[in-house]
Amino acid sequence: MARKRLKKKLHKFWLDCGVIDVSQVSYWRKILFHAEYNEAFPIDKDHLEGLCPIASKAIQKHDLRYLVAKVPSESVEPCVRDLGEDGLIIFKFWAVRYPTVKNYSGNNPDVI
Repeated sequence: MARKRLKKKLHKFWLDCGVIDVSQVSYWRKILFHAEYNEAFPIDKDHLEGLCPIASKAIQKHDLRYLVAKVPSESVEPCVRDLGEDGLIIFKFWAVRYPTVKNYSGNNPDVI
């Protein structure tokens, strides 16, 4: 049980301190802006493009697995919907094994 909690904490930490930063990387922005809504893309040991080296190493070491997708603002929790205001596009990031471990970013589609 303690190991599972630790894995969940590792997923949360690296989601907030590294993985979500790919929303600022041109490579990922192009993919996500041109994708269909809810089309998920993996961020894992086989898909590390655009991640900082320390986050990449953590993902490889701990076998962390995430997904990222462009999502419609109507599909997210009310407290997150304001990220989609003023024409911003919402990217959702979540841990594959822990769907409650998630985060969002609001992204200007004019900036790739």
